[in-house]
Amino acid sequence: MKHHLIFLLIFMAIIYCSCDILDDIANKHRDSFVVIGDQNAKITRIEDEISQSYFKDSVLFLIDLDLDGVEDFRLYKHHYLTPCLFVSKFGIDCLHDLAKVYTNDTIETPEILILGDTLDIDKYWLSKNLLLVDAVGVCKVGGGDGIIHKYGNWVNRKNKYIGLLIEKEINPIYGWIKISISNNNMTNSLTIHQIGYKKAAYNTQ
Repeated sequence: MKHHLIFLLIFMAIIYCSCDILDDIANKHRDSFVVIGDQNAKITRIEDEISQSYFKDSVLFLIDLDLDGVEDFRLYKHHYLTPCLFVSKFGIDCLHDLAKVYTNDTIETPEILILGDTLDIDKYWLSKNLLLVDAVGVCKVGGGDGIIHKYGNWVNRKNKYIGLLIEKEINPIYGWIKISISNNNMTNSLTIHQIGYKKAAYNTQ
């Protein structure tokens, strides 16, 4: 009888510990992602078109996502124009190894996200320089067709989001940039509407 009681107590202790572990895993998973547009996140609305000048060779917008004094990301436009050649690029650079951009699993370009999508640390993140739009045109005199050819998933995207991550061991920081890239003129324009961020509420150690 005594052995049965000991076995029963051990069995109940195992079940109790298992439930605690499952609860910890569930809580960690629940708190390990951030929803784009989360009302509890810190949000800055920009509403500033950063590529206003047709003749700008390079337009940059630096982002300190968590406002700690360290710049994490850089949105840029490089523009080159001669009488017969047009080159324009939009992209985003990660400025240190912990700064990462959410991508898909097939091509190295920021995934196009919408309001309500989730950012999860287990998804596809890259820390590198990523291209949004690449536009090239050569005049007929120079051997081209005189047409501006535009490449990239972000051509003519309006009010879409790029997912961002600062991968810290304790409380990783998720964020987003809401942007539009127009397709209504030769140079395009890149508009940043909003930047938001939120710390994940768990410890990965």
